[in-house]
Amino acid sequence: MAEKTLPFPRGLSYSDGGLVTMGDATASHLEGKIYEVDDTVHGSGRKILLRCVKNDTGSAITAANKFCEFSTTSARDFGGRVGTFPADTAGAVVKPLDDAYAAGYSIPANDMFYVVEDGLCDVLAEATYNLTAGDPVATDAAGLVNGAQAAAGEYIVGRIDVSGTTGSVNVLVHVAAGLAVGGDLSA
Repeated sequence: MAEKTLPFPRGLSYSDGGLVTMGDATASHLEGKIYEVDDTVHGSGRKILLRCVKNDTGSAITAANKFCEFSTTSARDFGGRVGTFPADTAGAVVKPLDDAYAAGYSIPANDMFYVVEDGLCDVLAEATYNLTAGDPVATDAAGLVNGAQAAAGEYIVGRIDVSGTTGSVNVLVHVAAGLAVGGDLSA
């Protein structure tokens, strides 16, 4: 069950942009925890789920509407630590950075931040883009929405909201909960 009270506000990191020095084990009790909040970004009136994750990339993350790839360096990293931002493996298991972060916001190494686990999120599409409303979405090798439908064996992040052919713009994705590879491409 998702918790209802966020440990820090959306659009900020745990250290609030560097006011607290974060170490590898700081706030580890929050890694991978799921929180339910109102959709204040899109005004849909729906609930969304946020996953609290640690920046385990080794350097600061500059916020952008892209997908994050989970770390697999150590036991229990997967689902709780981001090892690559933006994601750099096409079809990888990813979640989008919460679109409540302002573009350019800096998330220091070892800091905690939110990705969208389930619900609406804007994500940048690659330059060549042709998806129909409801098509399954996967990531490309640059952390962007792949401009073609997700293929068998790729992680389906969710479904595209509106048909489109214009690339290099933010598109609305209905992010699906879970971290399982693949999925039913027929639904």
